[in-house]
Amino acid sequence: MTLPAEKSLTQLAKRLIDNPQMTLGQLAKLTQSQTEVCRMLAIAVNDISNSMADEMPTEQQTRCARMLANDERIVHLTAADLRYFADKCSARAYGRPYGRLAIGDIFEWFDKFFEERCNAYCEENQRRDGERQKPTEEEFNSLGAIQKRAKEQIDKAEENRCYIESQKELAKQIIADSYF
Repeated sequence: MTLPAEKSLTQLAKRLIDNPQMTLGQLAKLTQSQTEVCRMLAIAVNDISNSMADEMPTEQQTRCARMLANDERIVHLTAADLRYFADKCSARAYGRPYGRLAIGDIFEWFDKFFEERCNAYCEENQRRDGERQKPTEEEFNSLGAIQKRAKEQIDKAEENRCYIESQKELAKQIIADSYF
């Protein structure tokens, strides 16, 4: 199946593919429209459809891409994410369609993809948290010394504050006594 003219890559879409850090949201902001995002999604949907025995009609592919473009999770994806999603769908990692590929199948797989993506992100964060180095004994002792000095300074400041308060009270008494 060939891509309709609406699904052909433009220079901006090629820029997205060449820049692995640029998200679909950034592309939409750059172009101030969803057109390029829809094109990228249409290409992914077309790739998925082409890998199935009973392909999705072109009109349905276009409608599916437009519906996906309205999904708030899309803005965080890159072209590499879309490629990965299409490859996983083509490999039937998220299941097989019953009969002809339908928009509902793509959305169901998209939900699974995002769940998988979120779980991987959480696992990576937990791994990073576990890798954070605890202070060495020397650093710990150094921190303890700093905390001890800070506490001493706070105690000294409190003593000075109390002394100043007592001096004020004494001055008030002297002034009061001198008037009588």
